[in-house]
Amino acid sequence: MTTLHLVSHTHWDREWYLTFQQFRIKLVHLLDHLIQLLEHDPNYDHFMLDGQAIILEDYLEVRPELEKSLRRFIETGRLLIGPWYVLPDEFLVSPEALVRNLLIGDRICARFGTKMNIAYNPDTFGHIGQMPQIARGFGFSTASLWRGVGDQPCEFWWQSPDGSRVLMAFLRDSYGNGASLPVQNAERFEEGVLQIYHALSPHCRTSQMLIMHGMDHMEPPAETSQAIAAFNASPASQGMPLKHSTLPAYLEAVEKEIETAGFDLPTVMGELRNCQRAPLLPGVLLARMWIKQRNQTCQTLLEKWTEPFSAWASLLLEGDGATLPSAENQPSLYRLRRPADLLRLAWKMLIQCHPHDSICGCSIDQVHEEMRSRFDQVEQIGEEICQQSLQSLAALTDTSPGSAADIYGAVVVFNPSQMARSDVVPVEVHLPEGVANFVVLDEGGNEMPYQVQGSRSEVLINMSMTPEDLKGSFSMVAEGKIMNWVISNMAVEQRGSEAQIDLVFSEAGAPNHLAIEKAQVKVNQLLAEGQVSRFLVRAVSAASSQATLLAKDVPGMGYRTFWIKGLPAVAKPPEAVKLNPLARSLLPVIKKISAIPIVQKLIAPSARGENIKPPYRIENEHFTVTANEKDGSLTVTDNRQGVAFQGLNRFVDSGDCGDEYNFCPPPQDDVIRSCRLVRVRRETSAIHQALHLSLSMEVPASLSEDRQRRSQQKTQLVIETSITLFQQSQIIAVHTEVENTAKDHRLRVHFPFPFPVDQAAYDGHYEIVRRQIIPTPDGNFPYPDAGWVEQPRGEVPQRHFVDLASNQAGLLIANRGLPEVAVLTPETGSREIALTLLRCVGWLSRDDLATRKGHAGPAYLTPGAQMPGRHAFDYAIIPHLPAQTTAAYHLGYAFATPLRSVTTGLHTGSLPASASLLSITPQEFVITAVKTTEDGSGWLARGVNLSNQPITVTFKPWRRYAKAQRINLAEQPIEALTSEADGSIRVYAQPFQVITVKFSHS
Repeated sequence: MTTLHLVSHTHWDREWYLTFQQFRIKLVHLLDHLIQLLEHDPNYDHFMLDGQAIILEDYLEVRPELEKSLRRFIETGRLLIGPWYVLPDEFLVSPEALVRNLLIGDRICARFGTKMNIAYNPDTFGHIGQMPQIARGFGFSTASLWRGVGDQPCEFWWQSPDGSRVLMAFLRDSYGNGASLPVQNAERFEEGVLQIYHALSPHCRTSQMLIMHGMDHMEPPAETSQAIAAFNASPASQGMPLKHSTLPAYLEAVEKEIETAGFDLPTVMGELRNCQRAPLLPGVLLARMWIKQRNQTCQTLLEKWTEPFSAWASLLLEGDGATLPSAENQPSLYRLRRPADLLRLAWKMLIQCHPHDSICGCSIDQVHEEMRSRFDQVEQIGEEICQQSLQSLAALTDTSPGSAADIYGAVVVFNPSQMARSDVVPVEVHLPEGVANFVVLDEGGNEMPYQVQGSRSEVLINMSMTPEDLKGSFSMVAEGKIMNWVISNMAVEQRGSEAQIDLVFSEAGAPNHLAIEKAQVKVNQLLAEGQVSRFLVRAVSAASSQATLLAKDVPGMGYRTFWIKGLPAVAKPPEAVKLNPLARSLLPVIKKISAIPIVQKLIAPSARGENIKPPYRIENEHFTVTANEKDGSLTVTDNRQGVAFQGLNRFVDSGDCGDEYNFCPPPQDDVIRSCRLVRVRRETSAIHQALHLSLSMEVPASLSEDRQRRSQQKTQLVIETSITLFQQSQIIAVHTEVENTAKDHRLRVHFPFPFPVDQAAYDGHYEIVRRQIIPTPDGNFPYPDAGWVEQPRGEVPQRHFVDLASNQAGLLIANRGLPEVAVLTPETGSREIALTLLRCVGWLSRDDLATRKGHAGPAYLTPGAQMPGRHAFDYAIIPHLPAQTTAAYHLGYAFATPLRSVTTGLHTGSLPASASLLSITPQEFVITAVKTTEDGSGWLARGVNLSNQPITVTFKPWRRYAKAQRINLAEQPIEALTSEADGSIRVYAQPFQVITVKFSHS
């Protein structure tokens, strides 16, 4: 006997072809109607609110008085909510963002008593391979979705790389297969139900069948219960009852039947990216690139900086074994109180950008403009808490210089990466007046290389004060300081009935007691005489030098202190040779001529000498990089193994007649495969070498009117790309800026790999995803057969990098917020990484694409998706030895998280000059999160074994903790862990297993 489960629901796109506020009006109407329906029809048993708890927040902000009604229906099981906060796109957000999403959803649902414990994500454009492990981490044994699955039955096992599996309720004919059932007409309703039965019965392994009675923004029909009753009373229902059911009830019945009958269901492994039955819409990976970049910036800020370092600072500020300085000396320490609450707010705003129609860039222009403010606010919260945390840690660090002389301050350099690093970091150096030069020293007195970029001074106070106000202000001066500022100079000048007081404040050095005493005597004299009625007080900061420091051996997930030593002023350089007027007039002409590439080529060997590199080449200990004199493409020679990679960083532009969802080349495409090198400038310093290339690419301005080809009209894409090599670095950093003046096109940057490989490794979500390379020049499949609704594409998602490795060499291309990449096969025996920078289209959806059948949304114009204007991109070239892929992965992660520094004074502290919050071994285990636990009772560290072998992982926190536990992703305890003698914790991890450890004192 077949049991039909009719699930009433709505799929709620919070913003899409309307803005959030416009859709919220529809939501209020829908829920007003639903509450009335539940109140007045006791036979209307259930309704599912699309698996996302944000719907409750959005509604109750308008109708707060109805919270009790909602809670009553939720507690009795008539209204199903959660488990997500929002239904996210899975590939375009980080794995930790998915975990935070479920944690926030759990917290909101707890207000109402219960939630739906199913990994329900019906409309997401494909699914990550580790979702079953994430689901199991929250106690879910089942999942339900639509896209990404091929010709599979309605029930199967879905398994992650670590072996975790969930029972899948595959929405084979979509989450709206029953949406069009006409409940107002019993006869037609019966016919519709029978049609669904006949369509699904060949694909159901059990006697349970699912009818999803809902669709996008669909309100519940009031006649539903009557239609169900009429069907069950008709002869057609004999042996096939129709239940007004729920997704959990359906899956519970399926699980019970599988257990009883012992069905052998198929197992589907890993990520779901099949587009046979439902389009994956892969063009969203690069629609509106700025969204992906801003999201990556915010995620990195919260995950790698604000969460771990605020957790560390909070432990110290709460008195966790630390001796705190007084509030007077370190006021910044007392601004931090329970930052985890503010971080949860930041995460909520960021996750509101994570629904597929939002993060995917496939909505109307106004929707995406409104996302900018959310990103801004996330950065504001994250940056402020991060800066306070780093400043507090620096203030608690022992920076006392011992017996060293002429030390004026310290710089604490922070490293969020798991591995120790020697890398560059921007620093701000404050020197007292009269000290113009400095060196940077480590704790052993060794000088660190640095490069000064410039100096600045800020106006701190500019105000008018009465004599009485001034008397009160002077009481704040103590021992030559005002609060934490050192008074390095002070002067007073009377001008009739007014007096000017000028102060210079410094963060370092000793107070200028002589100048302060002299000025105070003058002020007291003016106050006593009573002739001055107004004092003009102006305070400026001492000039500070902006520099880039090569900070060596900064501990992983920790910091290292360096000291600023002042030097005597250097002798004045000899006076420059004076030019006669004729020579001076010729200088501009000479500069222009010398900038011509061919002239540079001719003069470089002779004029610059053997020991000076020609203008097209830079190098460090590991690599030599040479720019092609015509198109600016790069040849990178790995000096460690003598392997040369040619034609790197080559820009390729092609047409795109698609929409926001799908890339589609025009039938007659005009692919531009090279640029013209206009200018080259070579830059060198004590810590780096760089090539700055100005390129010009002539491309068609748009599509032709019939959209069959690119237009005859041309436009110039101006591309500025800088390639930088720092001392000792194994990362070749590339910064590219493009002034986009074209429409309907895609711009990619290519990196050939000269060795034959069959698969590429991609940084994924709690895994390294290995995908087979499609052996075609464009990296794409043709349609497998006419039944497929979308053409399989070679463009695939990545997070921080893609890597090609053979027995001869490896080449990893890292990025910051560039999630689409393809590996092409341009010629026999070679491969080519194509990293997408821009995809520019003008339509939300079209129905005339060769790469997809039919519409994916409304046919709205979206001029903002053409991405006009200037755009900046950061990526890196990381050649590596064949046996060092894991080390190369860590370099890719490090590229995403540049070091930061805090300038501080000289003081004692409870923290040593160098320390790690947490040390992790081996390197195959990659940390993904360090944060305060949701209940505030401790802090956790989470990571994943990225190898295909089991390992024993050692967690060693900065100090010993009385209690350690393994917990799941929902932060519920799994088992107690025993500390080793040195305070470390050891945990066994299966291949690709995610492990979370909690540390606490109680």
